[in-house]
Amino acid sequence: ITVTGLTPGESAVVTVFTSSWNYTTEQADVSGSAKTGSALTSTFETPTATADGFTVQVSNYDSDFTWSVSTTAGSVTISVTGLITVTGLTPGESAVVTVANTRTGYNAGTLDVSGSAAAAPPKPIPSLPVWGVAALSGMLMILVKRLNKK
Repeated sequence: ITVTGLTPGESAVVTVFTSSWNYTTEQADVSGSAKTGSALTSTFETPTATADGFTVQVSNYDSDFTWSVSTTAGSVTISVTGLITVTGLTPGESAVVTVANTRTGYNAGTLDVSGSAAAAPPKPIPSLPVWGVAALSGMLMILVKRLNKK
């Protein structure tokens, strides 16, 4: 049985009758009410990359709702202030986090946010120790300390 046309929070009683030939007619009342509010559509700040994941703040976090998160890679948590933390990613790896919120009397809301772990830093280029640099007649001369191997 589906009841439509109720305003938010309005309740209704539905009476159900059953009857069959040679049986007693029965009836039962069922009551319910429409949800009182719309879903909370999450909004997010810009994700910040970390060495093994990323963090992102839910901009419109409301502690009156129950929050849950899941991720396509790594592990994810959400704090009591709405900070989402993804860990366990390799450098440069991306993940999509699904954020859901529920509250009694309200429709549930879900939304995705994605981010990436910081890229691996470039490997340093080895350099030779330099004693000095001199410019002579438009030419550049670099004196390099000789390395002795033993």
